[in-house]
Amino acid sequence: MGLMEYSIDGLRKACQGFASELSTNSYNDLLSSFKKLLDIMARDGRVDIGEDAKLTNGALEIRVKMLFEHAGMEVMDGRPGMEDLVVKPPENSGCYIPLAIEVKSKNKQSPLMDHLRQLDDYVFDLSREKEVRKRGLSKWNKPKSQIGGMSIGAIQPPHIHPDRHKGVFVFNGPLGVPFENRPENWIESNQKQFVEDRGFCLMSLEALITWAEACHDNADRLNQFWKNIYETNGILYPFSEDNKTE
Repeated sequence: MGLMEYSIDGLRKACQGFASELSTNSYNDLLSSFKKLLDIMARDGRVDIGEDAKLTNGALEIRVKMLFEHAGMEVMDGRPGMEDLVVKPPENSGCYIPLAIEVKSKNKQSPLMDHLRQLDDYVFDLSREKEVRKRGLSKWNKPKSQIGGMSIGAIQPPHIHPDRHKGVFVFNGPLGVPFENRPENWIESNQKQFVEDRGFCLMSLEALITWAEACHDNADRLNQFWKNIYETNGILYPFSEDNKTE
């Protein structure tokens, strides 16, 4: 019996012992519990998730979650099978819109348009925009003269966005290529237009790492990070003292 077989056998016994302590034998529940355990072990440094430039799938999600936490943000897992993460604004920060975060990787320099559309679907659902389209529209089906020139938002904000969320897309690609060798212009023109039209903030994994390091234990920079995320409709660039948004 080889070393790998011994390792798998030991892991199987450990997992069986772990599962026996839980009050469920559901596959999905156990998978969720094992994932949470791996997350904890990764935070403690007992699990090596790999090199940043090569991270994908679950390991990339864990790394992104840890980076937002390192920056000083409160991060929660997204809904099962939907957005990867949700970040609530800090209290008394002047920021009131939570972040819906989708994390993706690819062997090529640009994400898939389908992945950007996924984020759009998640933000639509989280923001409860369906309520606006199905019911809120009738409240404004009046001649313009009856609205009196006032902005709709000033009259009845809840019918515009009951629970507004800002879409954030974190991308790692091309996989395996060192950050310094990756192209500066990494999204296609149609993708750039798509995220600008929807008010999304896109950032590379490299950019997130620079911001997380800059914001750690630095409240002023953390507030600037929040502001830049909210104000960016397009790409958020890596941190620098004269960082600009697009």
